[in-house]
Amino acid sequence: MVLVTATSGITAADIDRDTVRKLYLGRPIIWENQRVTPIVNRSEDLLYEIFLQNVIHMSDSHYERYMLSTVFRLGGKRPRSITDLDSLINAVKSRPATVTFMWESTALATPGLHIITELWKGELR
Repeated sequence: MVLVTATSGITAADIDRDTVRKLYLGRPIIWENQRVTPIVNRSEDLLYEIFLQNVIHMSDSHYERYMLSTVFRLGGKRPRSITDLDSLINAVKSRPATVTFMWESTALATPGLHIITELWKGELR
C-alpha cells in the first residue's frame, strides 16, 4: 500500500508515515504553502481495513467516532471518502496537494500518479 498524489515534488521527506496518520486524523499539513488534502479510499474493504489497522492504528468504528468527535470539538471537516476507484483517481488528479492511499500495483498502472511513500507491505492471506 502506498500514498499517492498527482502533484510532483511531494516526497516522503515531506509526508512520512507519521504525518500521514496526523493528516487522516484531521491535523492540517502544509506543503509549499498549500494545505495537503487527504481522501479516504473506500473502493476496496480490505485496503481500507489494512490502512486503518496499520497506518491509523484504529478500528473502523473507533476512527469514525474519533473523526466525529474531532469535527464537533475543533471544527473543520472530515477527510472526503470515495468508494469508486476512477472517481478517486480523478479527484486526486483534479486538485493540487491531494493525497490518497492505494495498492502499489494500482498506482504504478495509473498514469499521472506519483508514489510518495510506502505505507504498508505484507502478504494478504
